[in-house]
Amino acid sequence: MEEYISETTIVSSAGASVRYPRTMPDLFPVCCGDLWGYVDRNGAMIINPKFKAAEPFVDGLALVNLRGTPDRDGGIIGGQWGYIDPDGKYAIPPQFHQAHHFSDGLAAVNIGAKLEYNFHDEEHYMFGGLWGFVDRSGAYVIPPTLEAVHDFHDGLAVARQGTYYFGFINRDAEWVIPAQYRYCVPFSEGLAAVSLKDKYGFVDPAGEFKIKPKYRQAHPFDRGVAAVLKGRSYSWSYIDQNGKEVFSAPEGVTHISDFHQDLAAGSVNEKVRMSDGKYYASALSANTGFFDRKGQWVIPPQFESAGNFVEDRAWVELDEDHYGYIKLDGTHLTLPPLTSAHDFRDGLAAVRLDGKFQLIGKEGSIVWAE
Repeated sequence: MEEYISETTIVSSAGASVRYPRTMPDLFPVCCGDLWGYVDRNGAMIINPKFKAAEPFVDGLALVNLRGTPDRDGGIIGGQWGYIDPDGKYAIPPQFHQAHHFSDGLAAVNIGAKLEYNFHDEEHYMFGGLWGFVDRSGAYVIPPTLEAVHDFHDGLAVARQGTYYFGFINRDAEWVIPAQYRYCVPFSEGLAAVSLKDKYGFVDPAGEFKIKPKYRQAHPFDRGVAAVLKGRSYSWSYIDQNGKEVFSAPEGVTHISDFHQDLAAGSVNEKVRMSDGKYYASALSANTGFFDRKGQWVIPPQFESAGNFVEDRAWVELDEDHYGYIKLDGTHLTLPPLTSAHDFRDGLAAVRLDGKFQLIGKEGSIVWAE
């Protein structure tokens, strides 16, 4: 799904930028060898390592995996997913073959997906199965009948059923907007980007186009503006909800993230016209920086890739093997070169140093180490 724009578009295999809701309680997943548990913010082990994967607590529950296997990018595939409470007890026992965090009070879960080998990538992936939505008790609010879904946002969820096209369902599994789009971006600020005949526009909750489809790609609205890609030129602009251009990304930027703390990551690449007449981005080294809501560089391009600013910190890829963190003014945390780095959450971030897992504070102090 090349044209679908997720919440973060500038990531790397060793870094992760994921937008979580505010999380409680103060428990943090940590890795011990090949098992995961949870510590408090002082580094005391609260839930002993026993999971193959463990995610942050969201809405009082945390997503965990049993019997899965690591993939090439550091994630977990296979096994079964369930949800635990802060006492480490199963609120929803492991039974799903894929699962998401809770959003709008519901979690998307998959039954029947299987581990299959992709010869082109030389990697295993999860394919198939059907998706539904459960509440915090584990009861199905929407039974598993959907081929593909995204999380609920603003009371609606992107879904696909029995067709190659996507639409939007409500919590009663009613098709509020029929499945007629090639791709969809979840609703944000009352509008959703949808792809009709390979062009993105924006519809309201009734499915009416408020901004006609004319863009190659589109991001969700955030504080009144949305990023859109015009034509095949890799020229990103930001429009308001009337479709009027407000400002543009800096010259030469071909890939962007959403705005976080009023800064967006942007990557400058060479634009090469191929034999088909279209432009394609040819990656340059040390090409990623951060720009503001006026389209001006605040932190000039100098990193291989970068995450979003979360809690005044952003991870950055220093070279193809090492990571670090910067502050909003572009200064670096004093850290040894890390082998992976993730967003800060409630004052702590998960990193790896020489492959060993650590939790660090916002000034780089070690709270917990493997």
